[in-house]
Amino acid sequence: MALYEKAEALIASGSCLFLKDLAIDGRDLMALGFKEGPAVGKTLRHLLDQVIEGHHKNDRAALLSAAQALLQSR
Repeated sequence: MALYEKAEALIASGSCLFLKDLAIDGRDLMALGFKEGPAVGKTLRHLLDQVIEGHHKNDRAALLSAAQALLQSR
């Protein structure tokens, strides 16, 4: 029951748990220069993982900066 209550608390707090909860989307990544296709989804999933793990805040500017860094490291 404790796990269920923790999940309920996370959902109620508005935590970023799904791609739709991210402060950016695929259009934002393509505007940065990502090519339409699997790389966009892969990058969004990576950024979501980073937000969930606490490495980045779910903030538009922070995520765009992180995405730009990923694009430049390719």
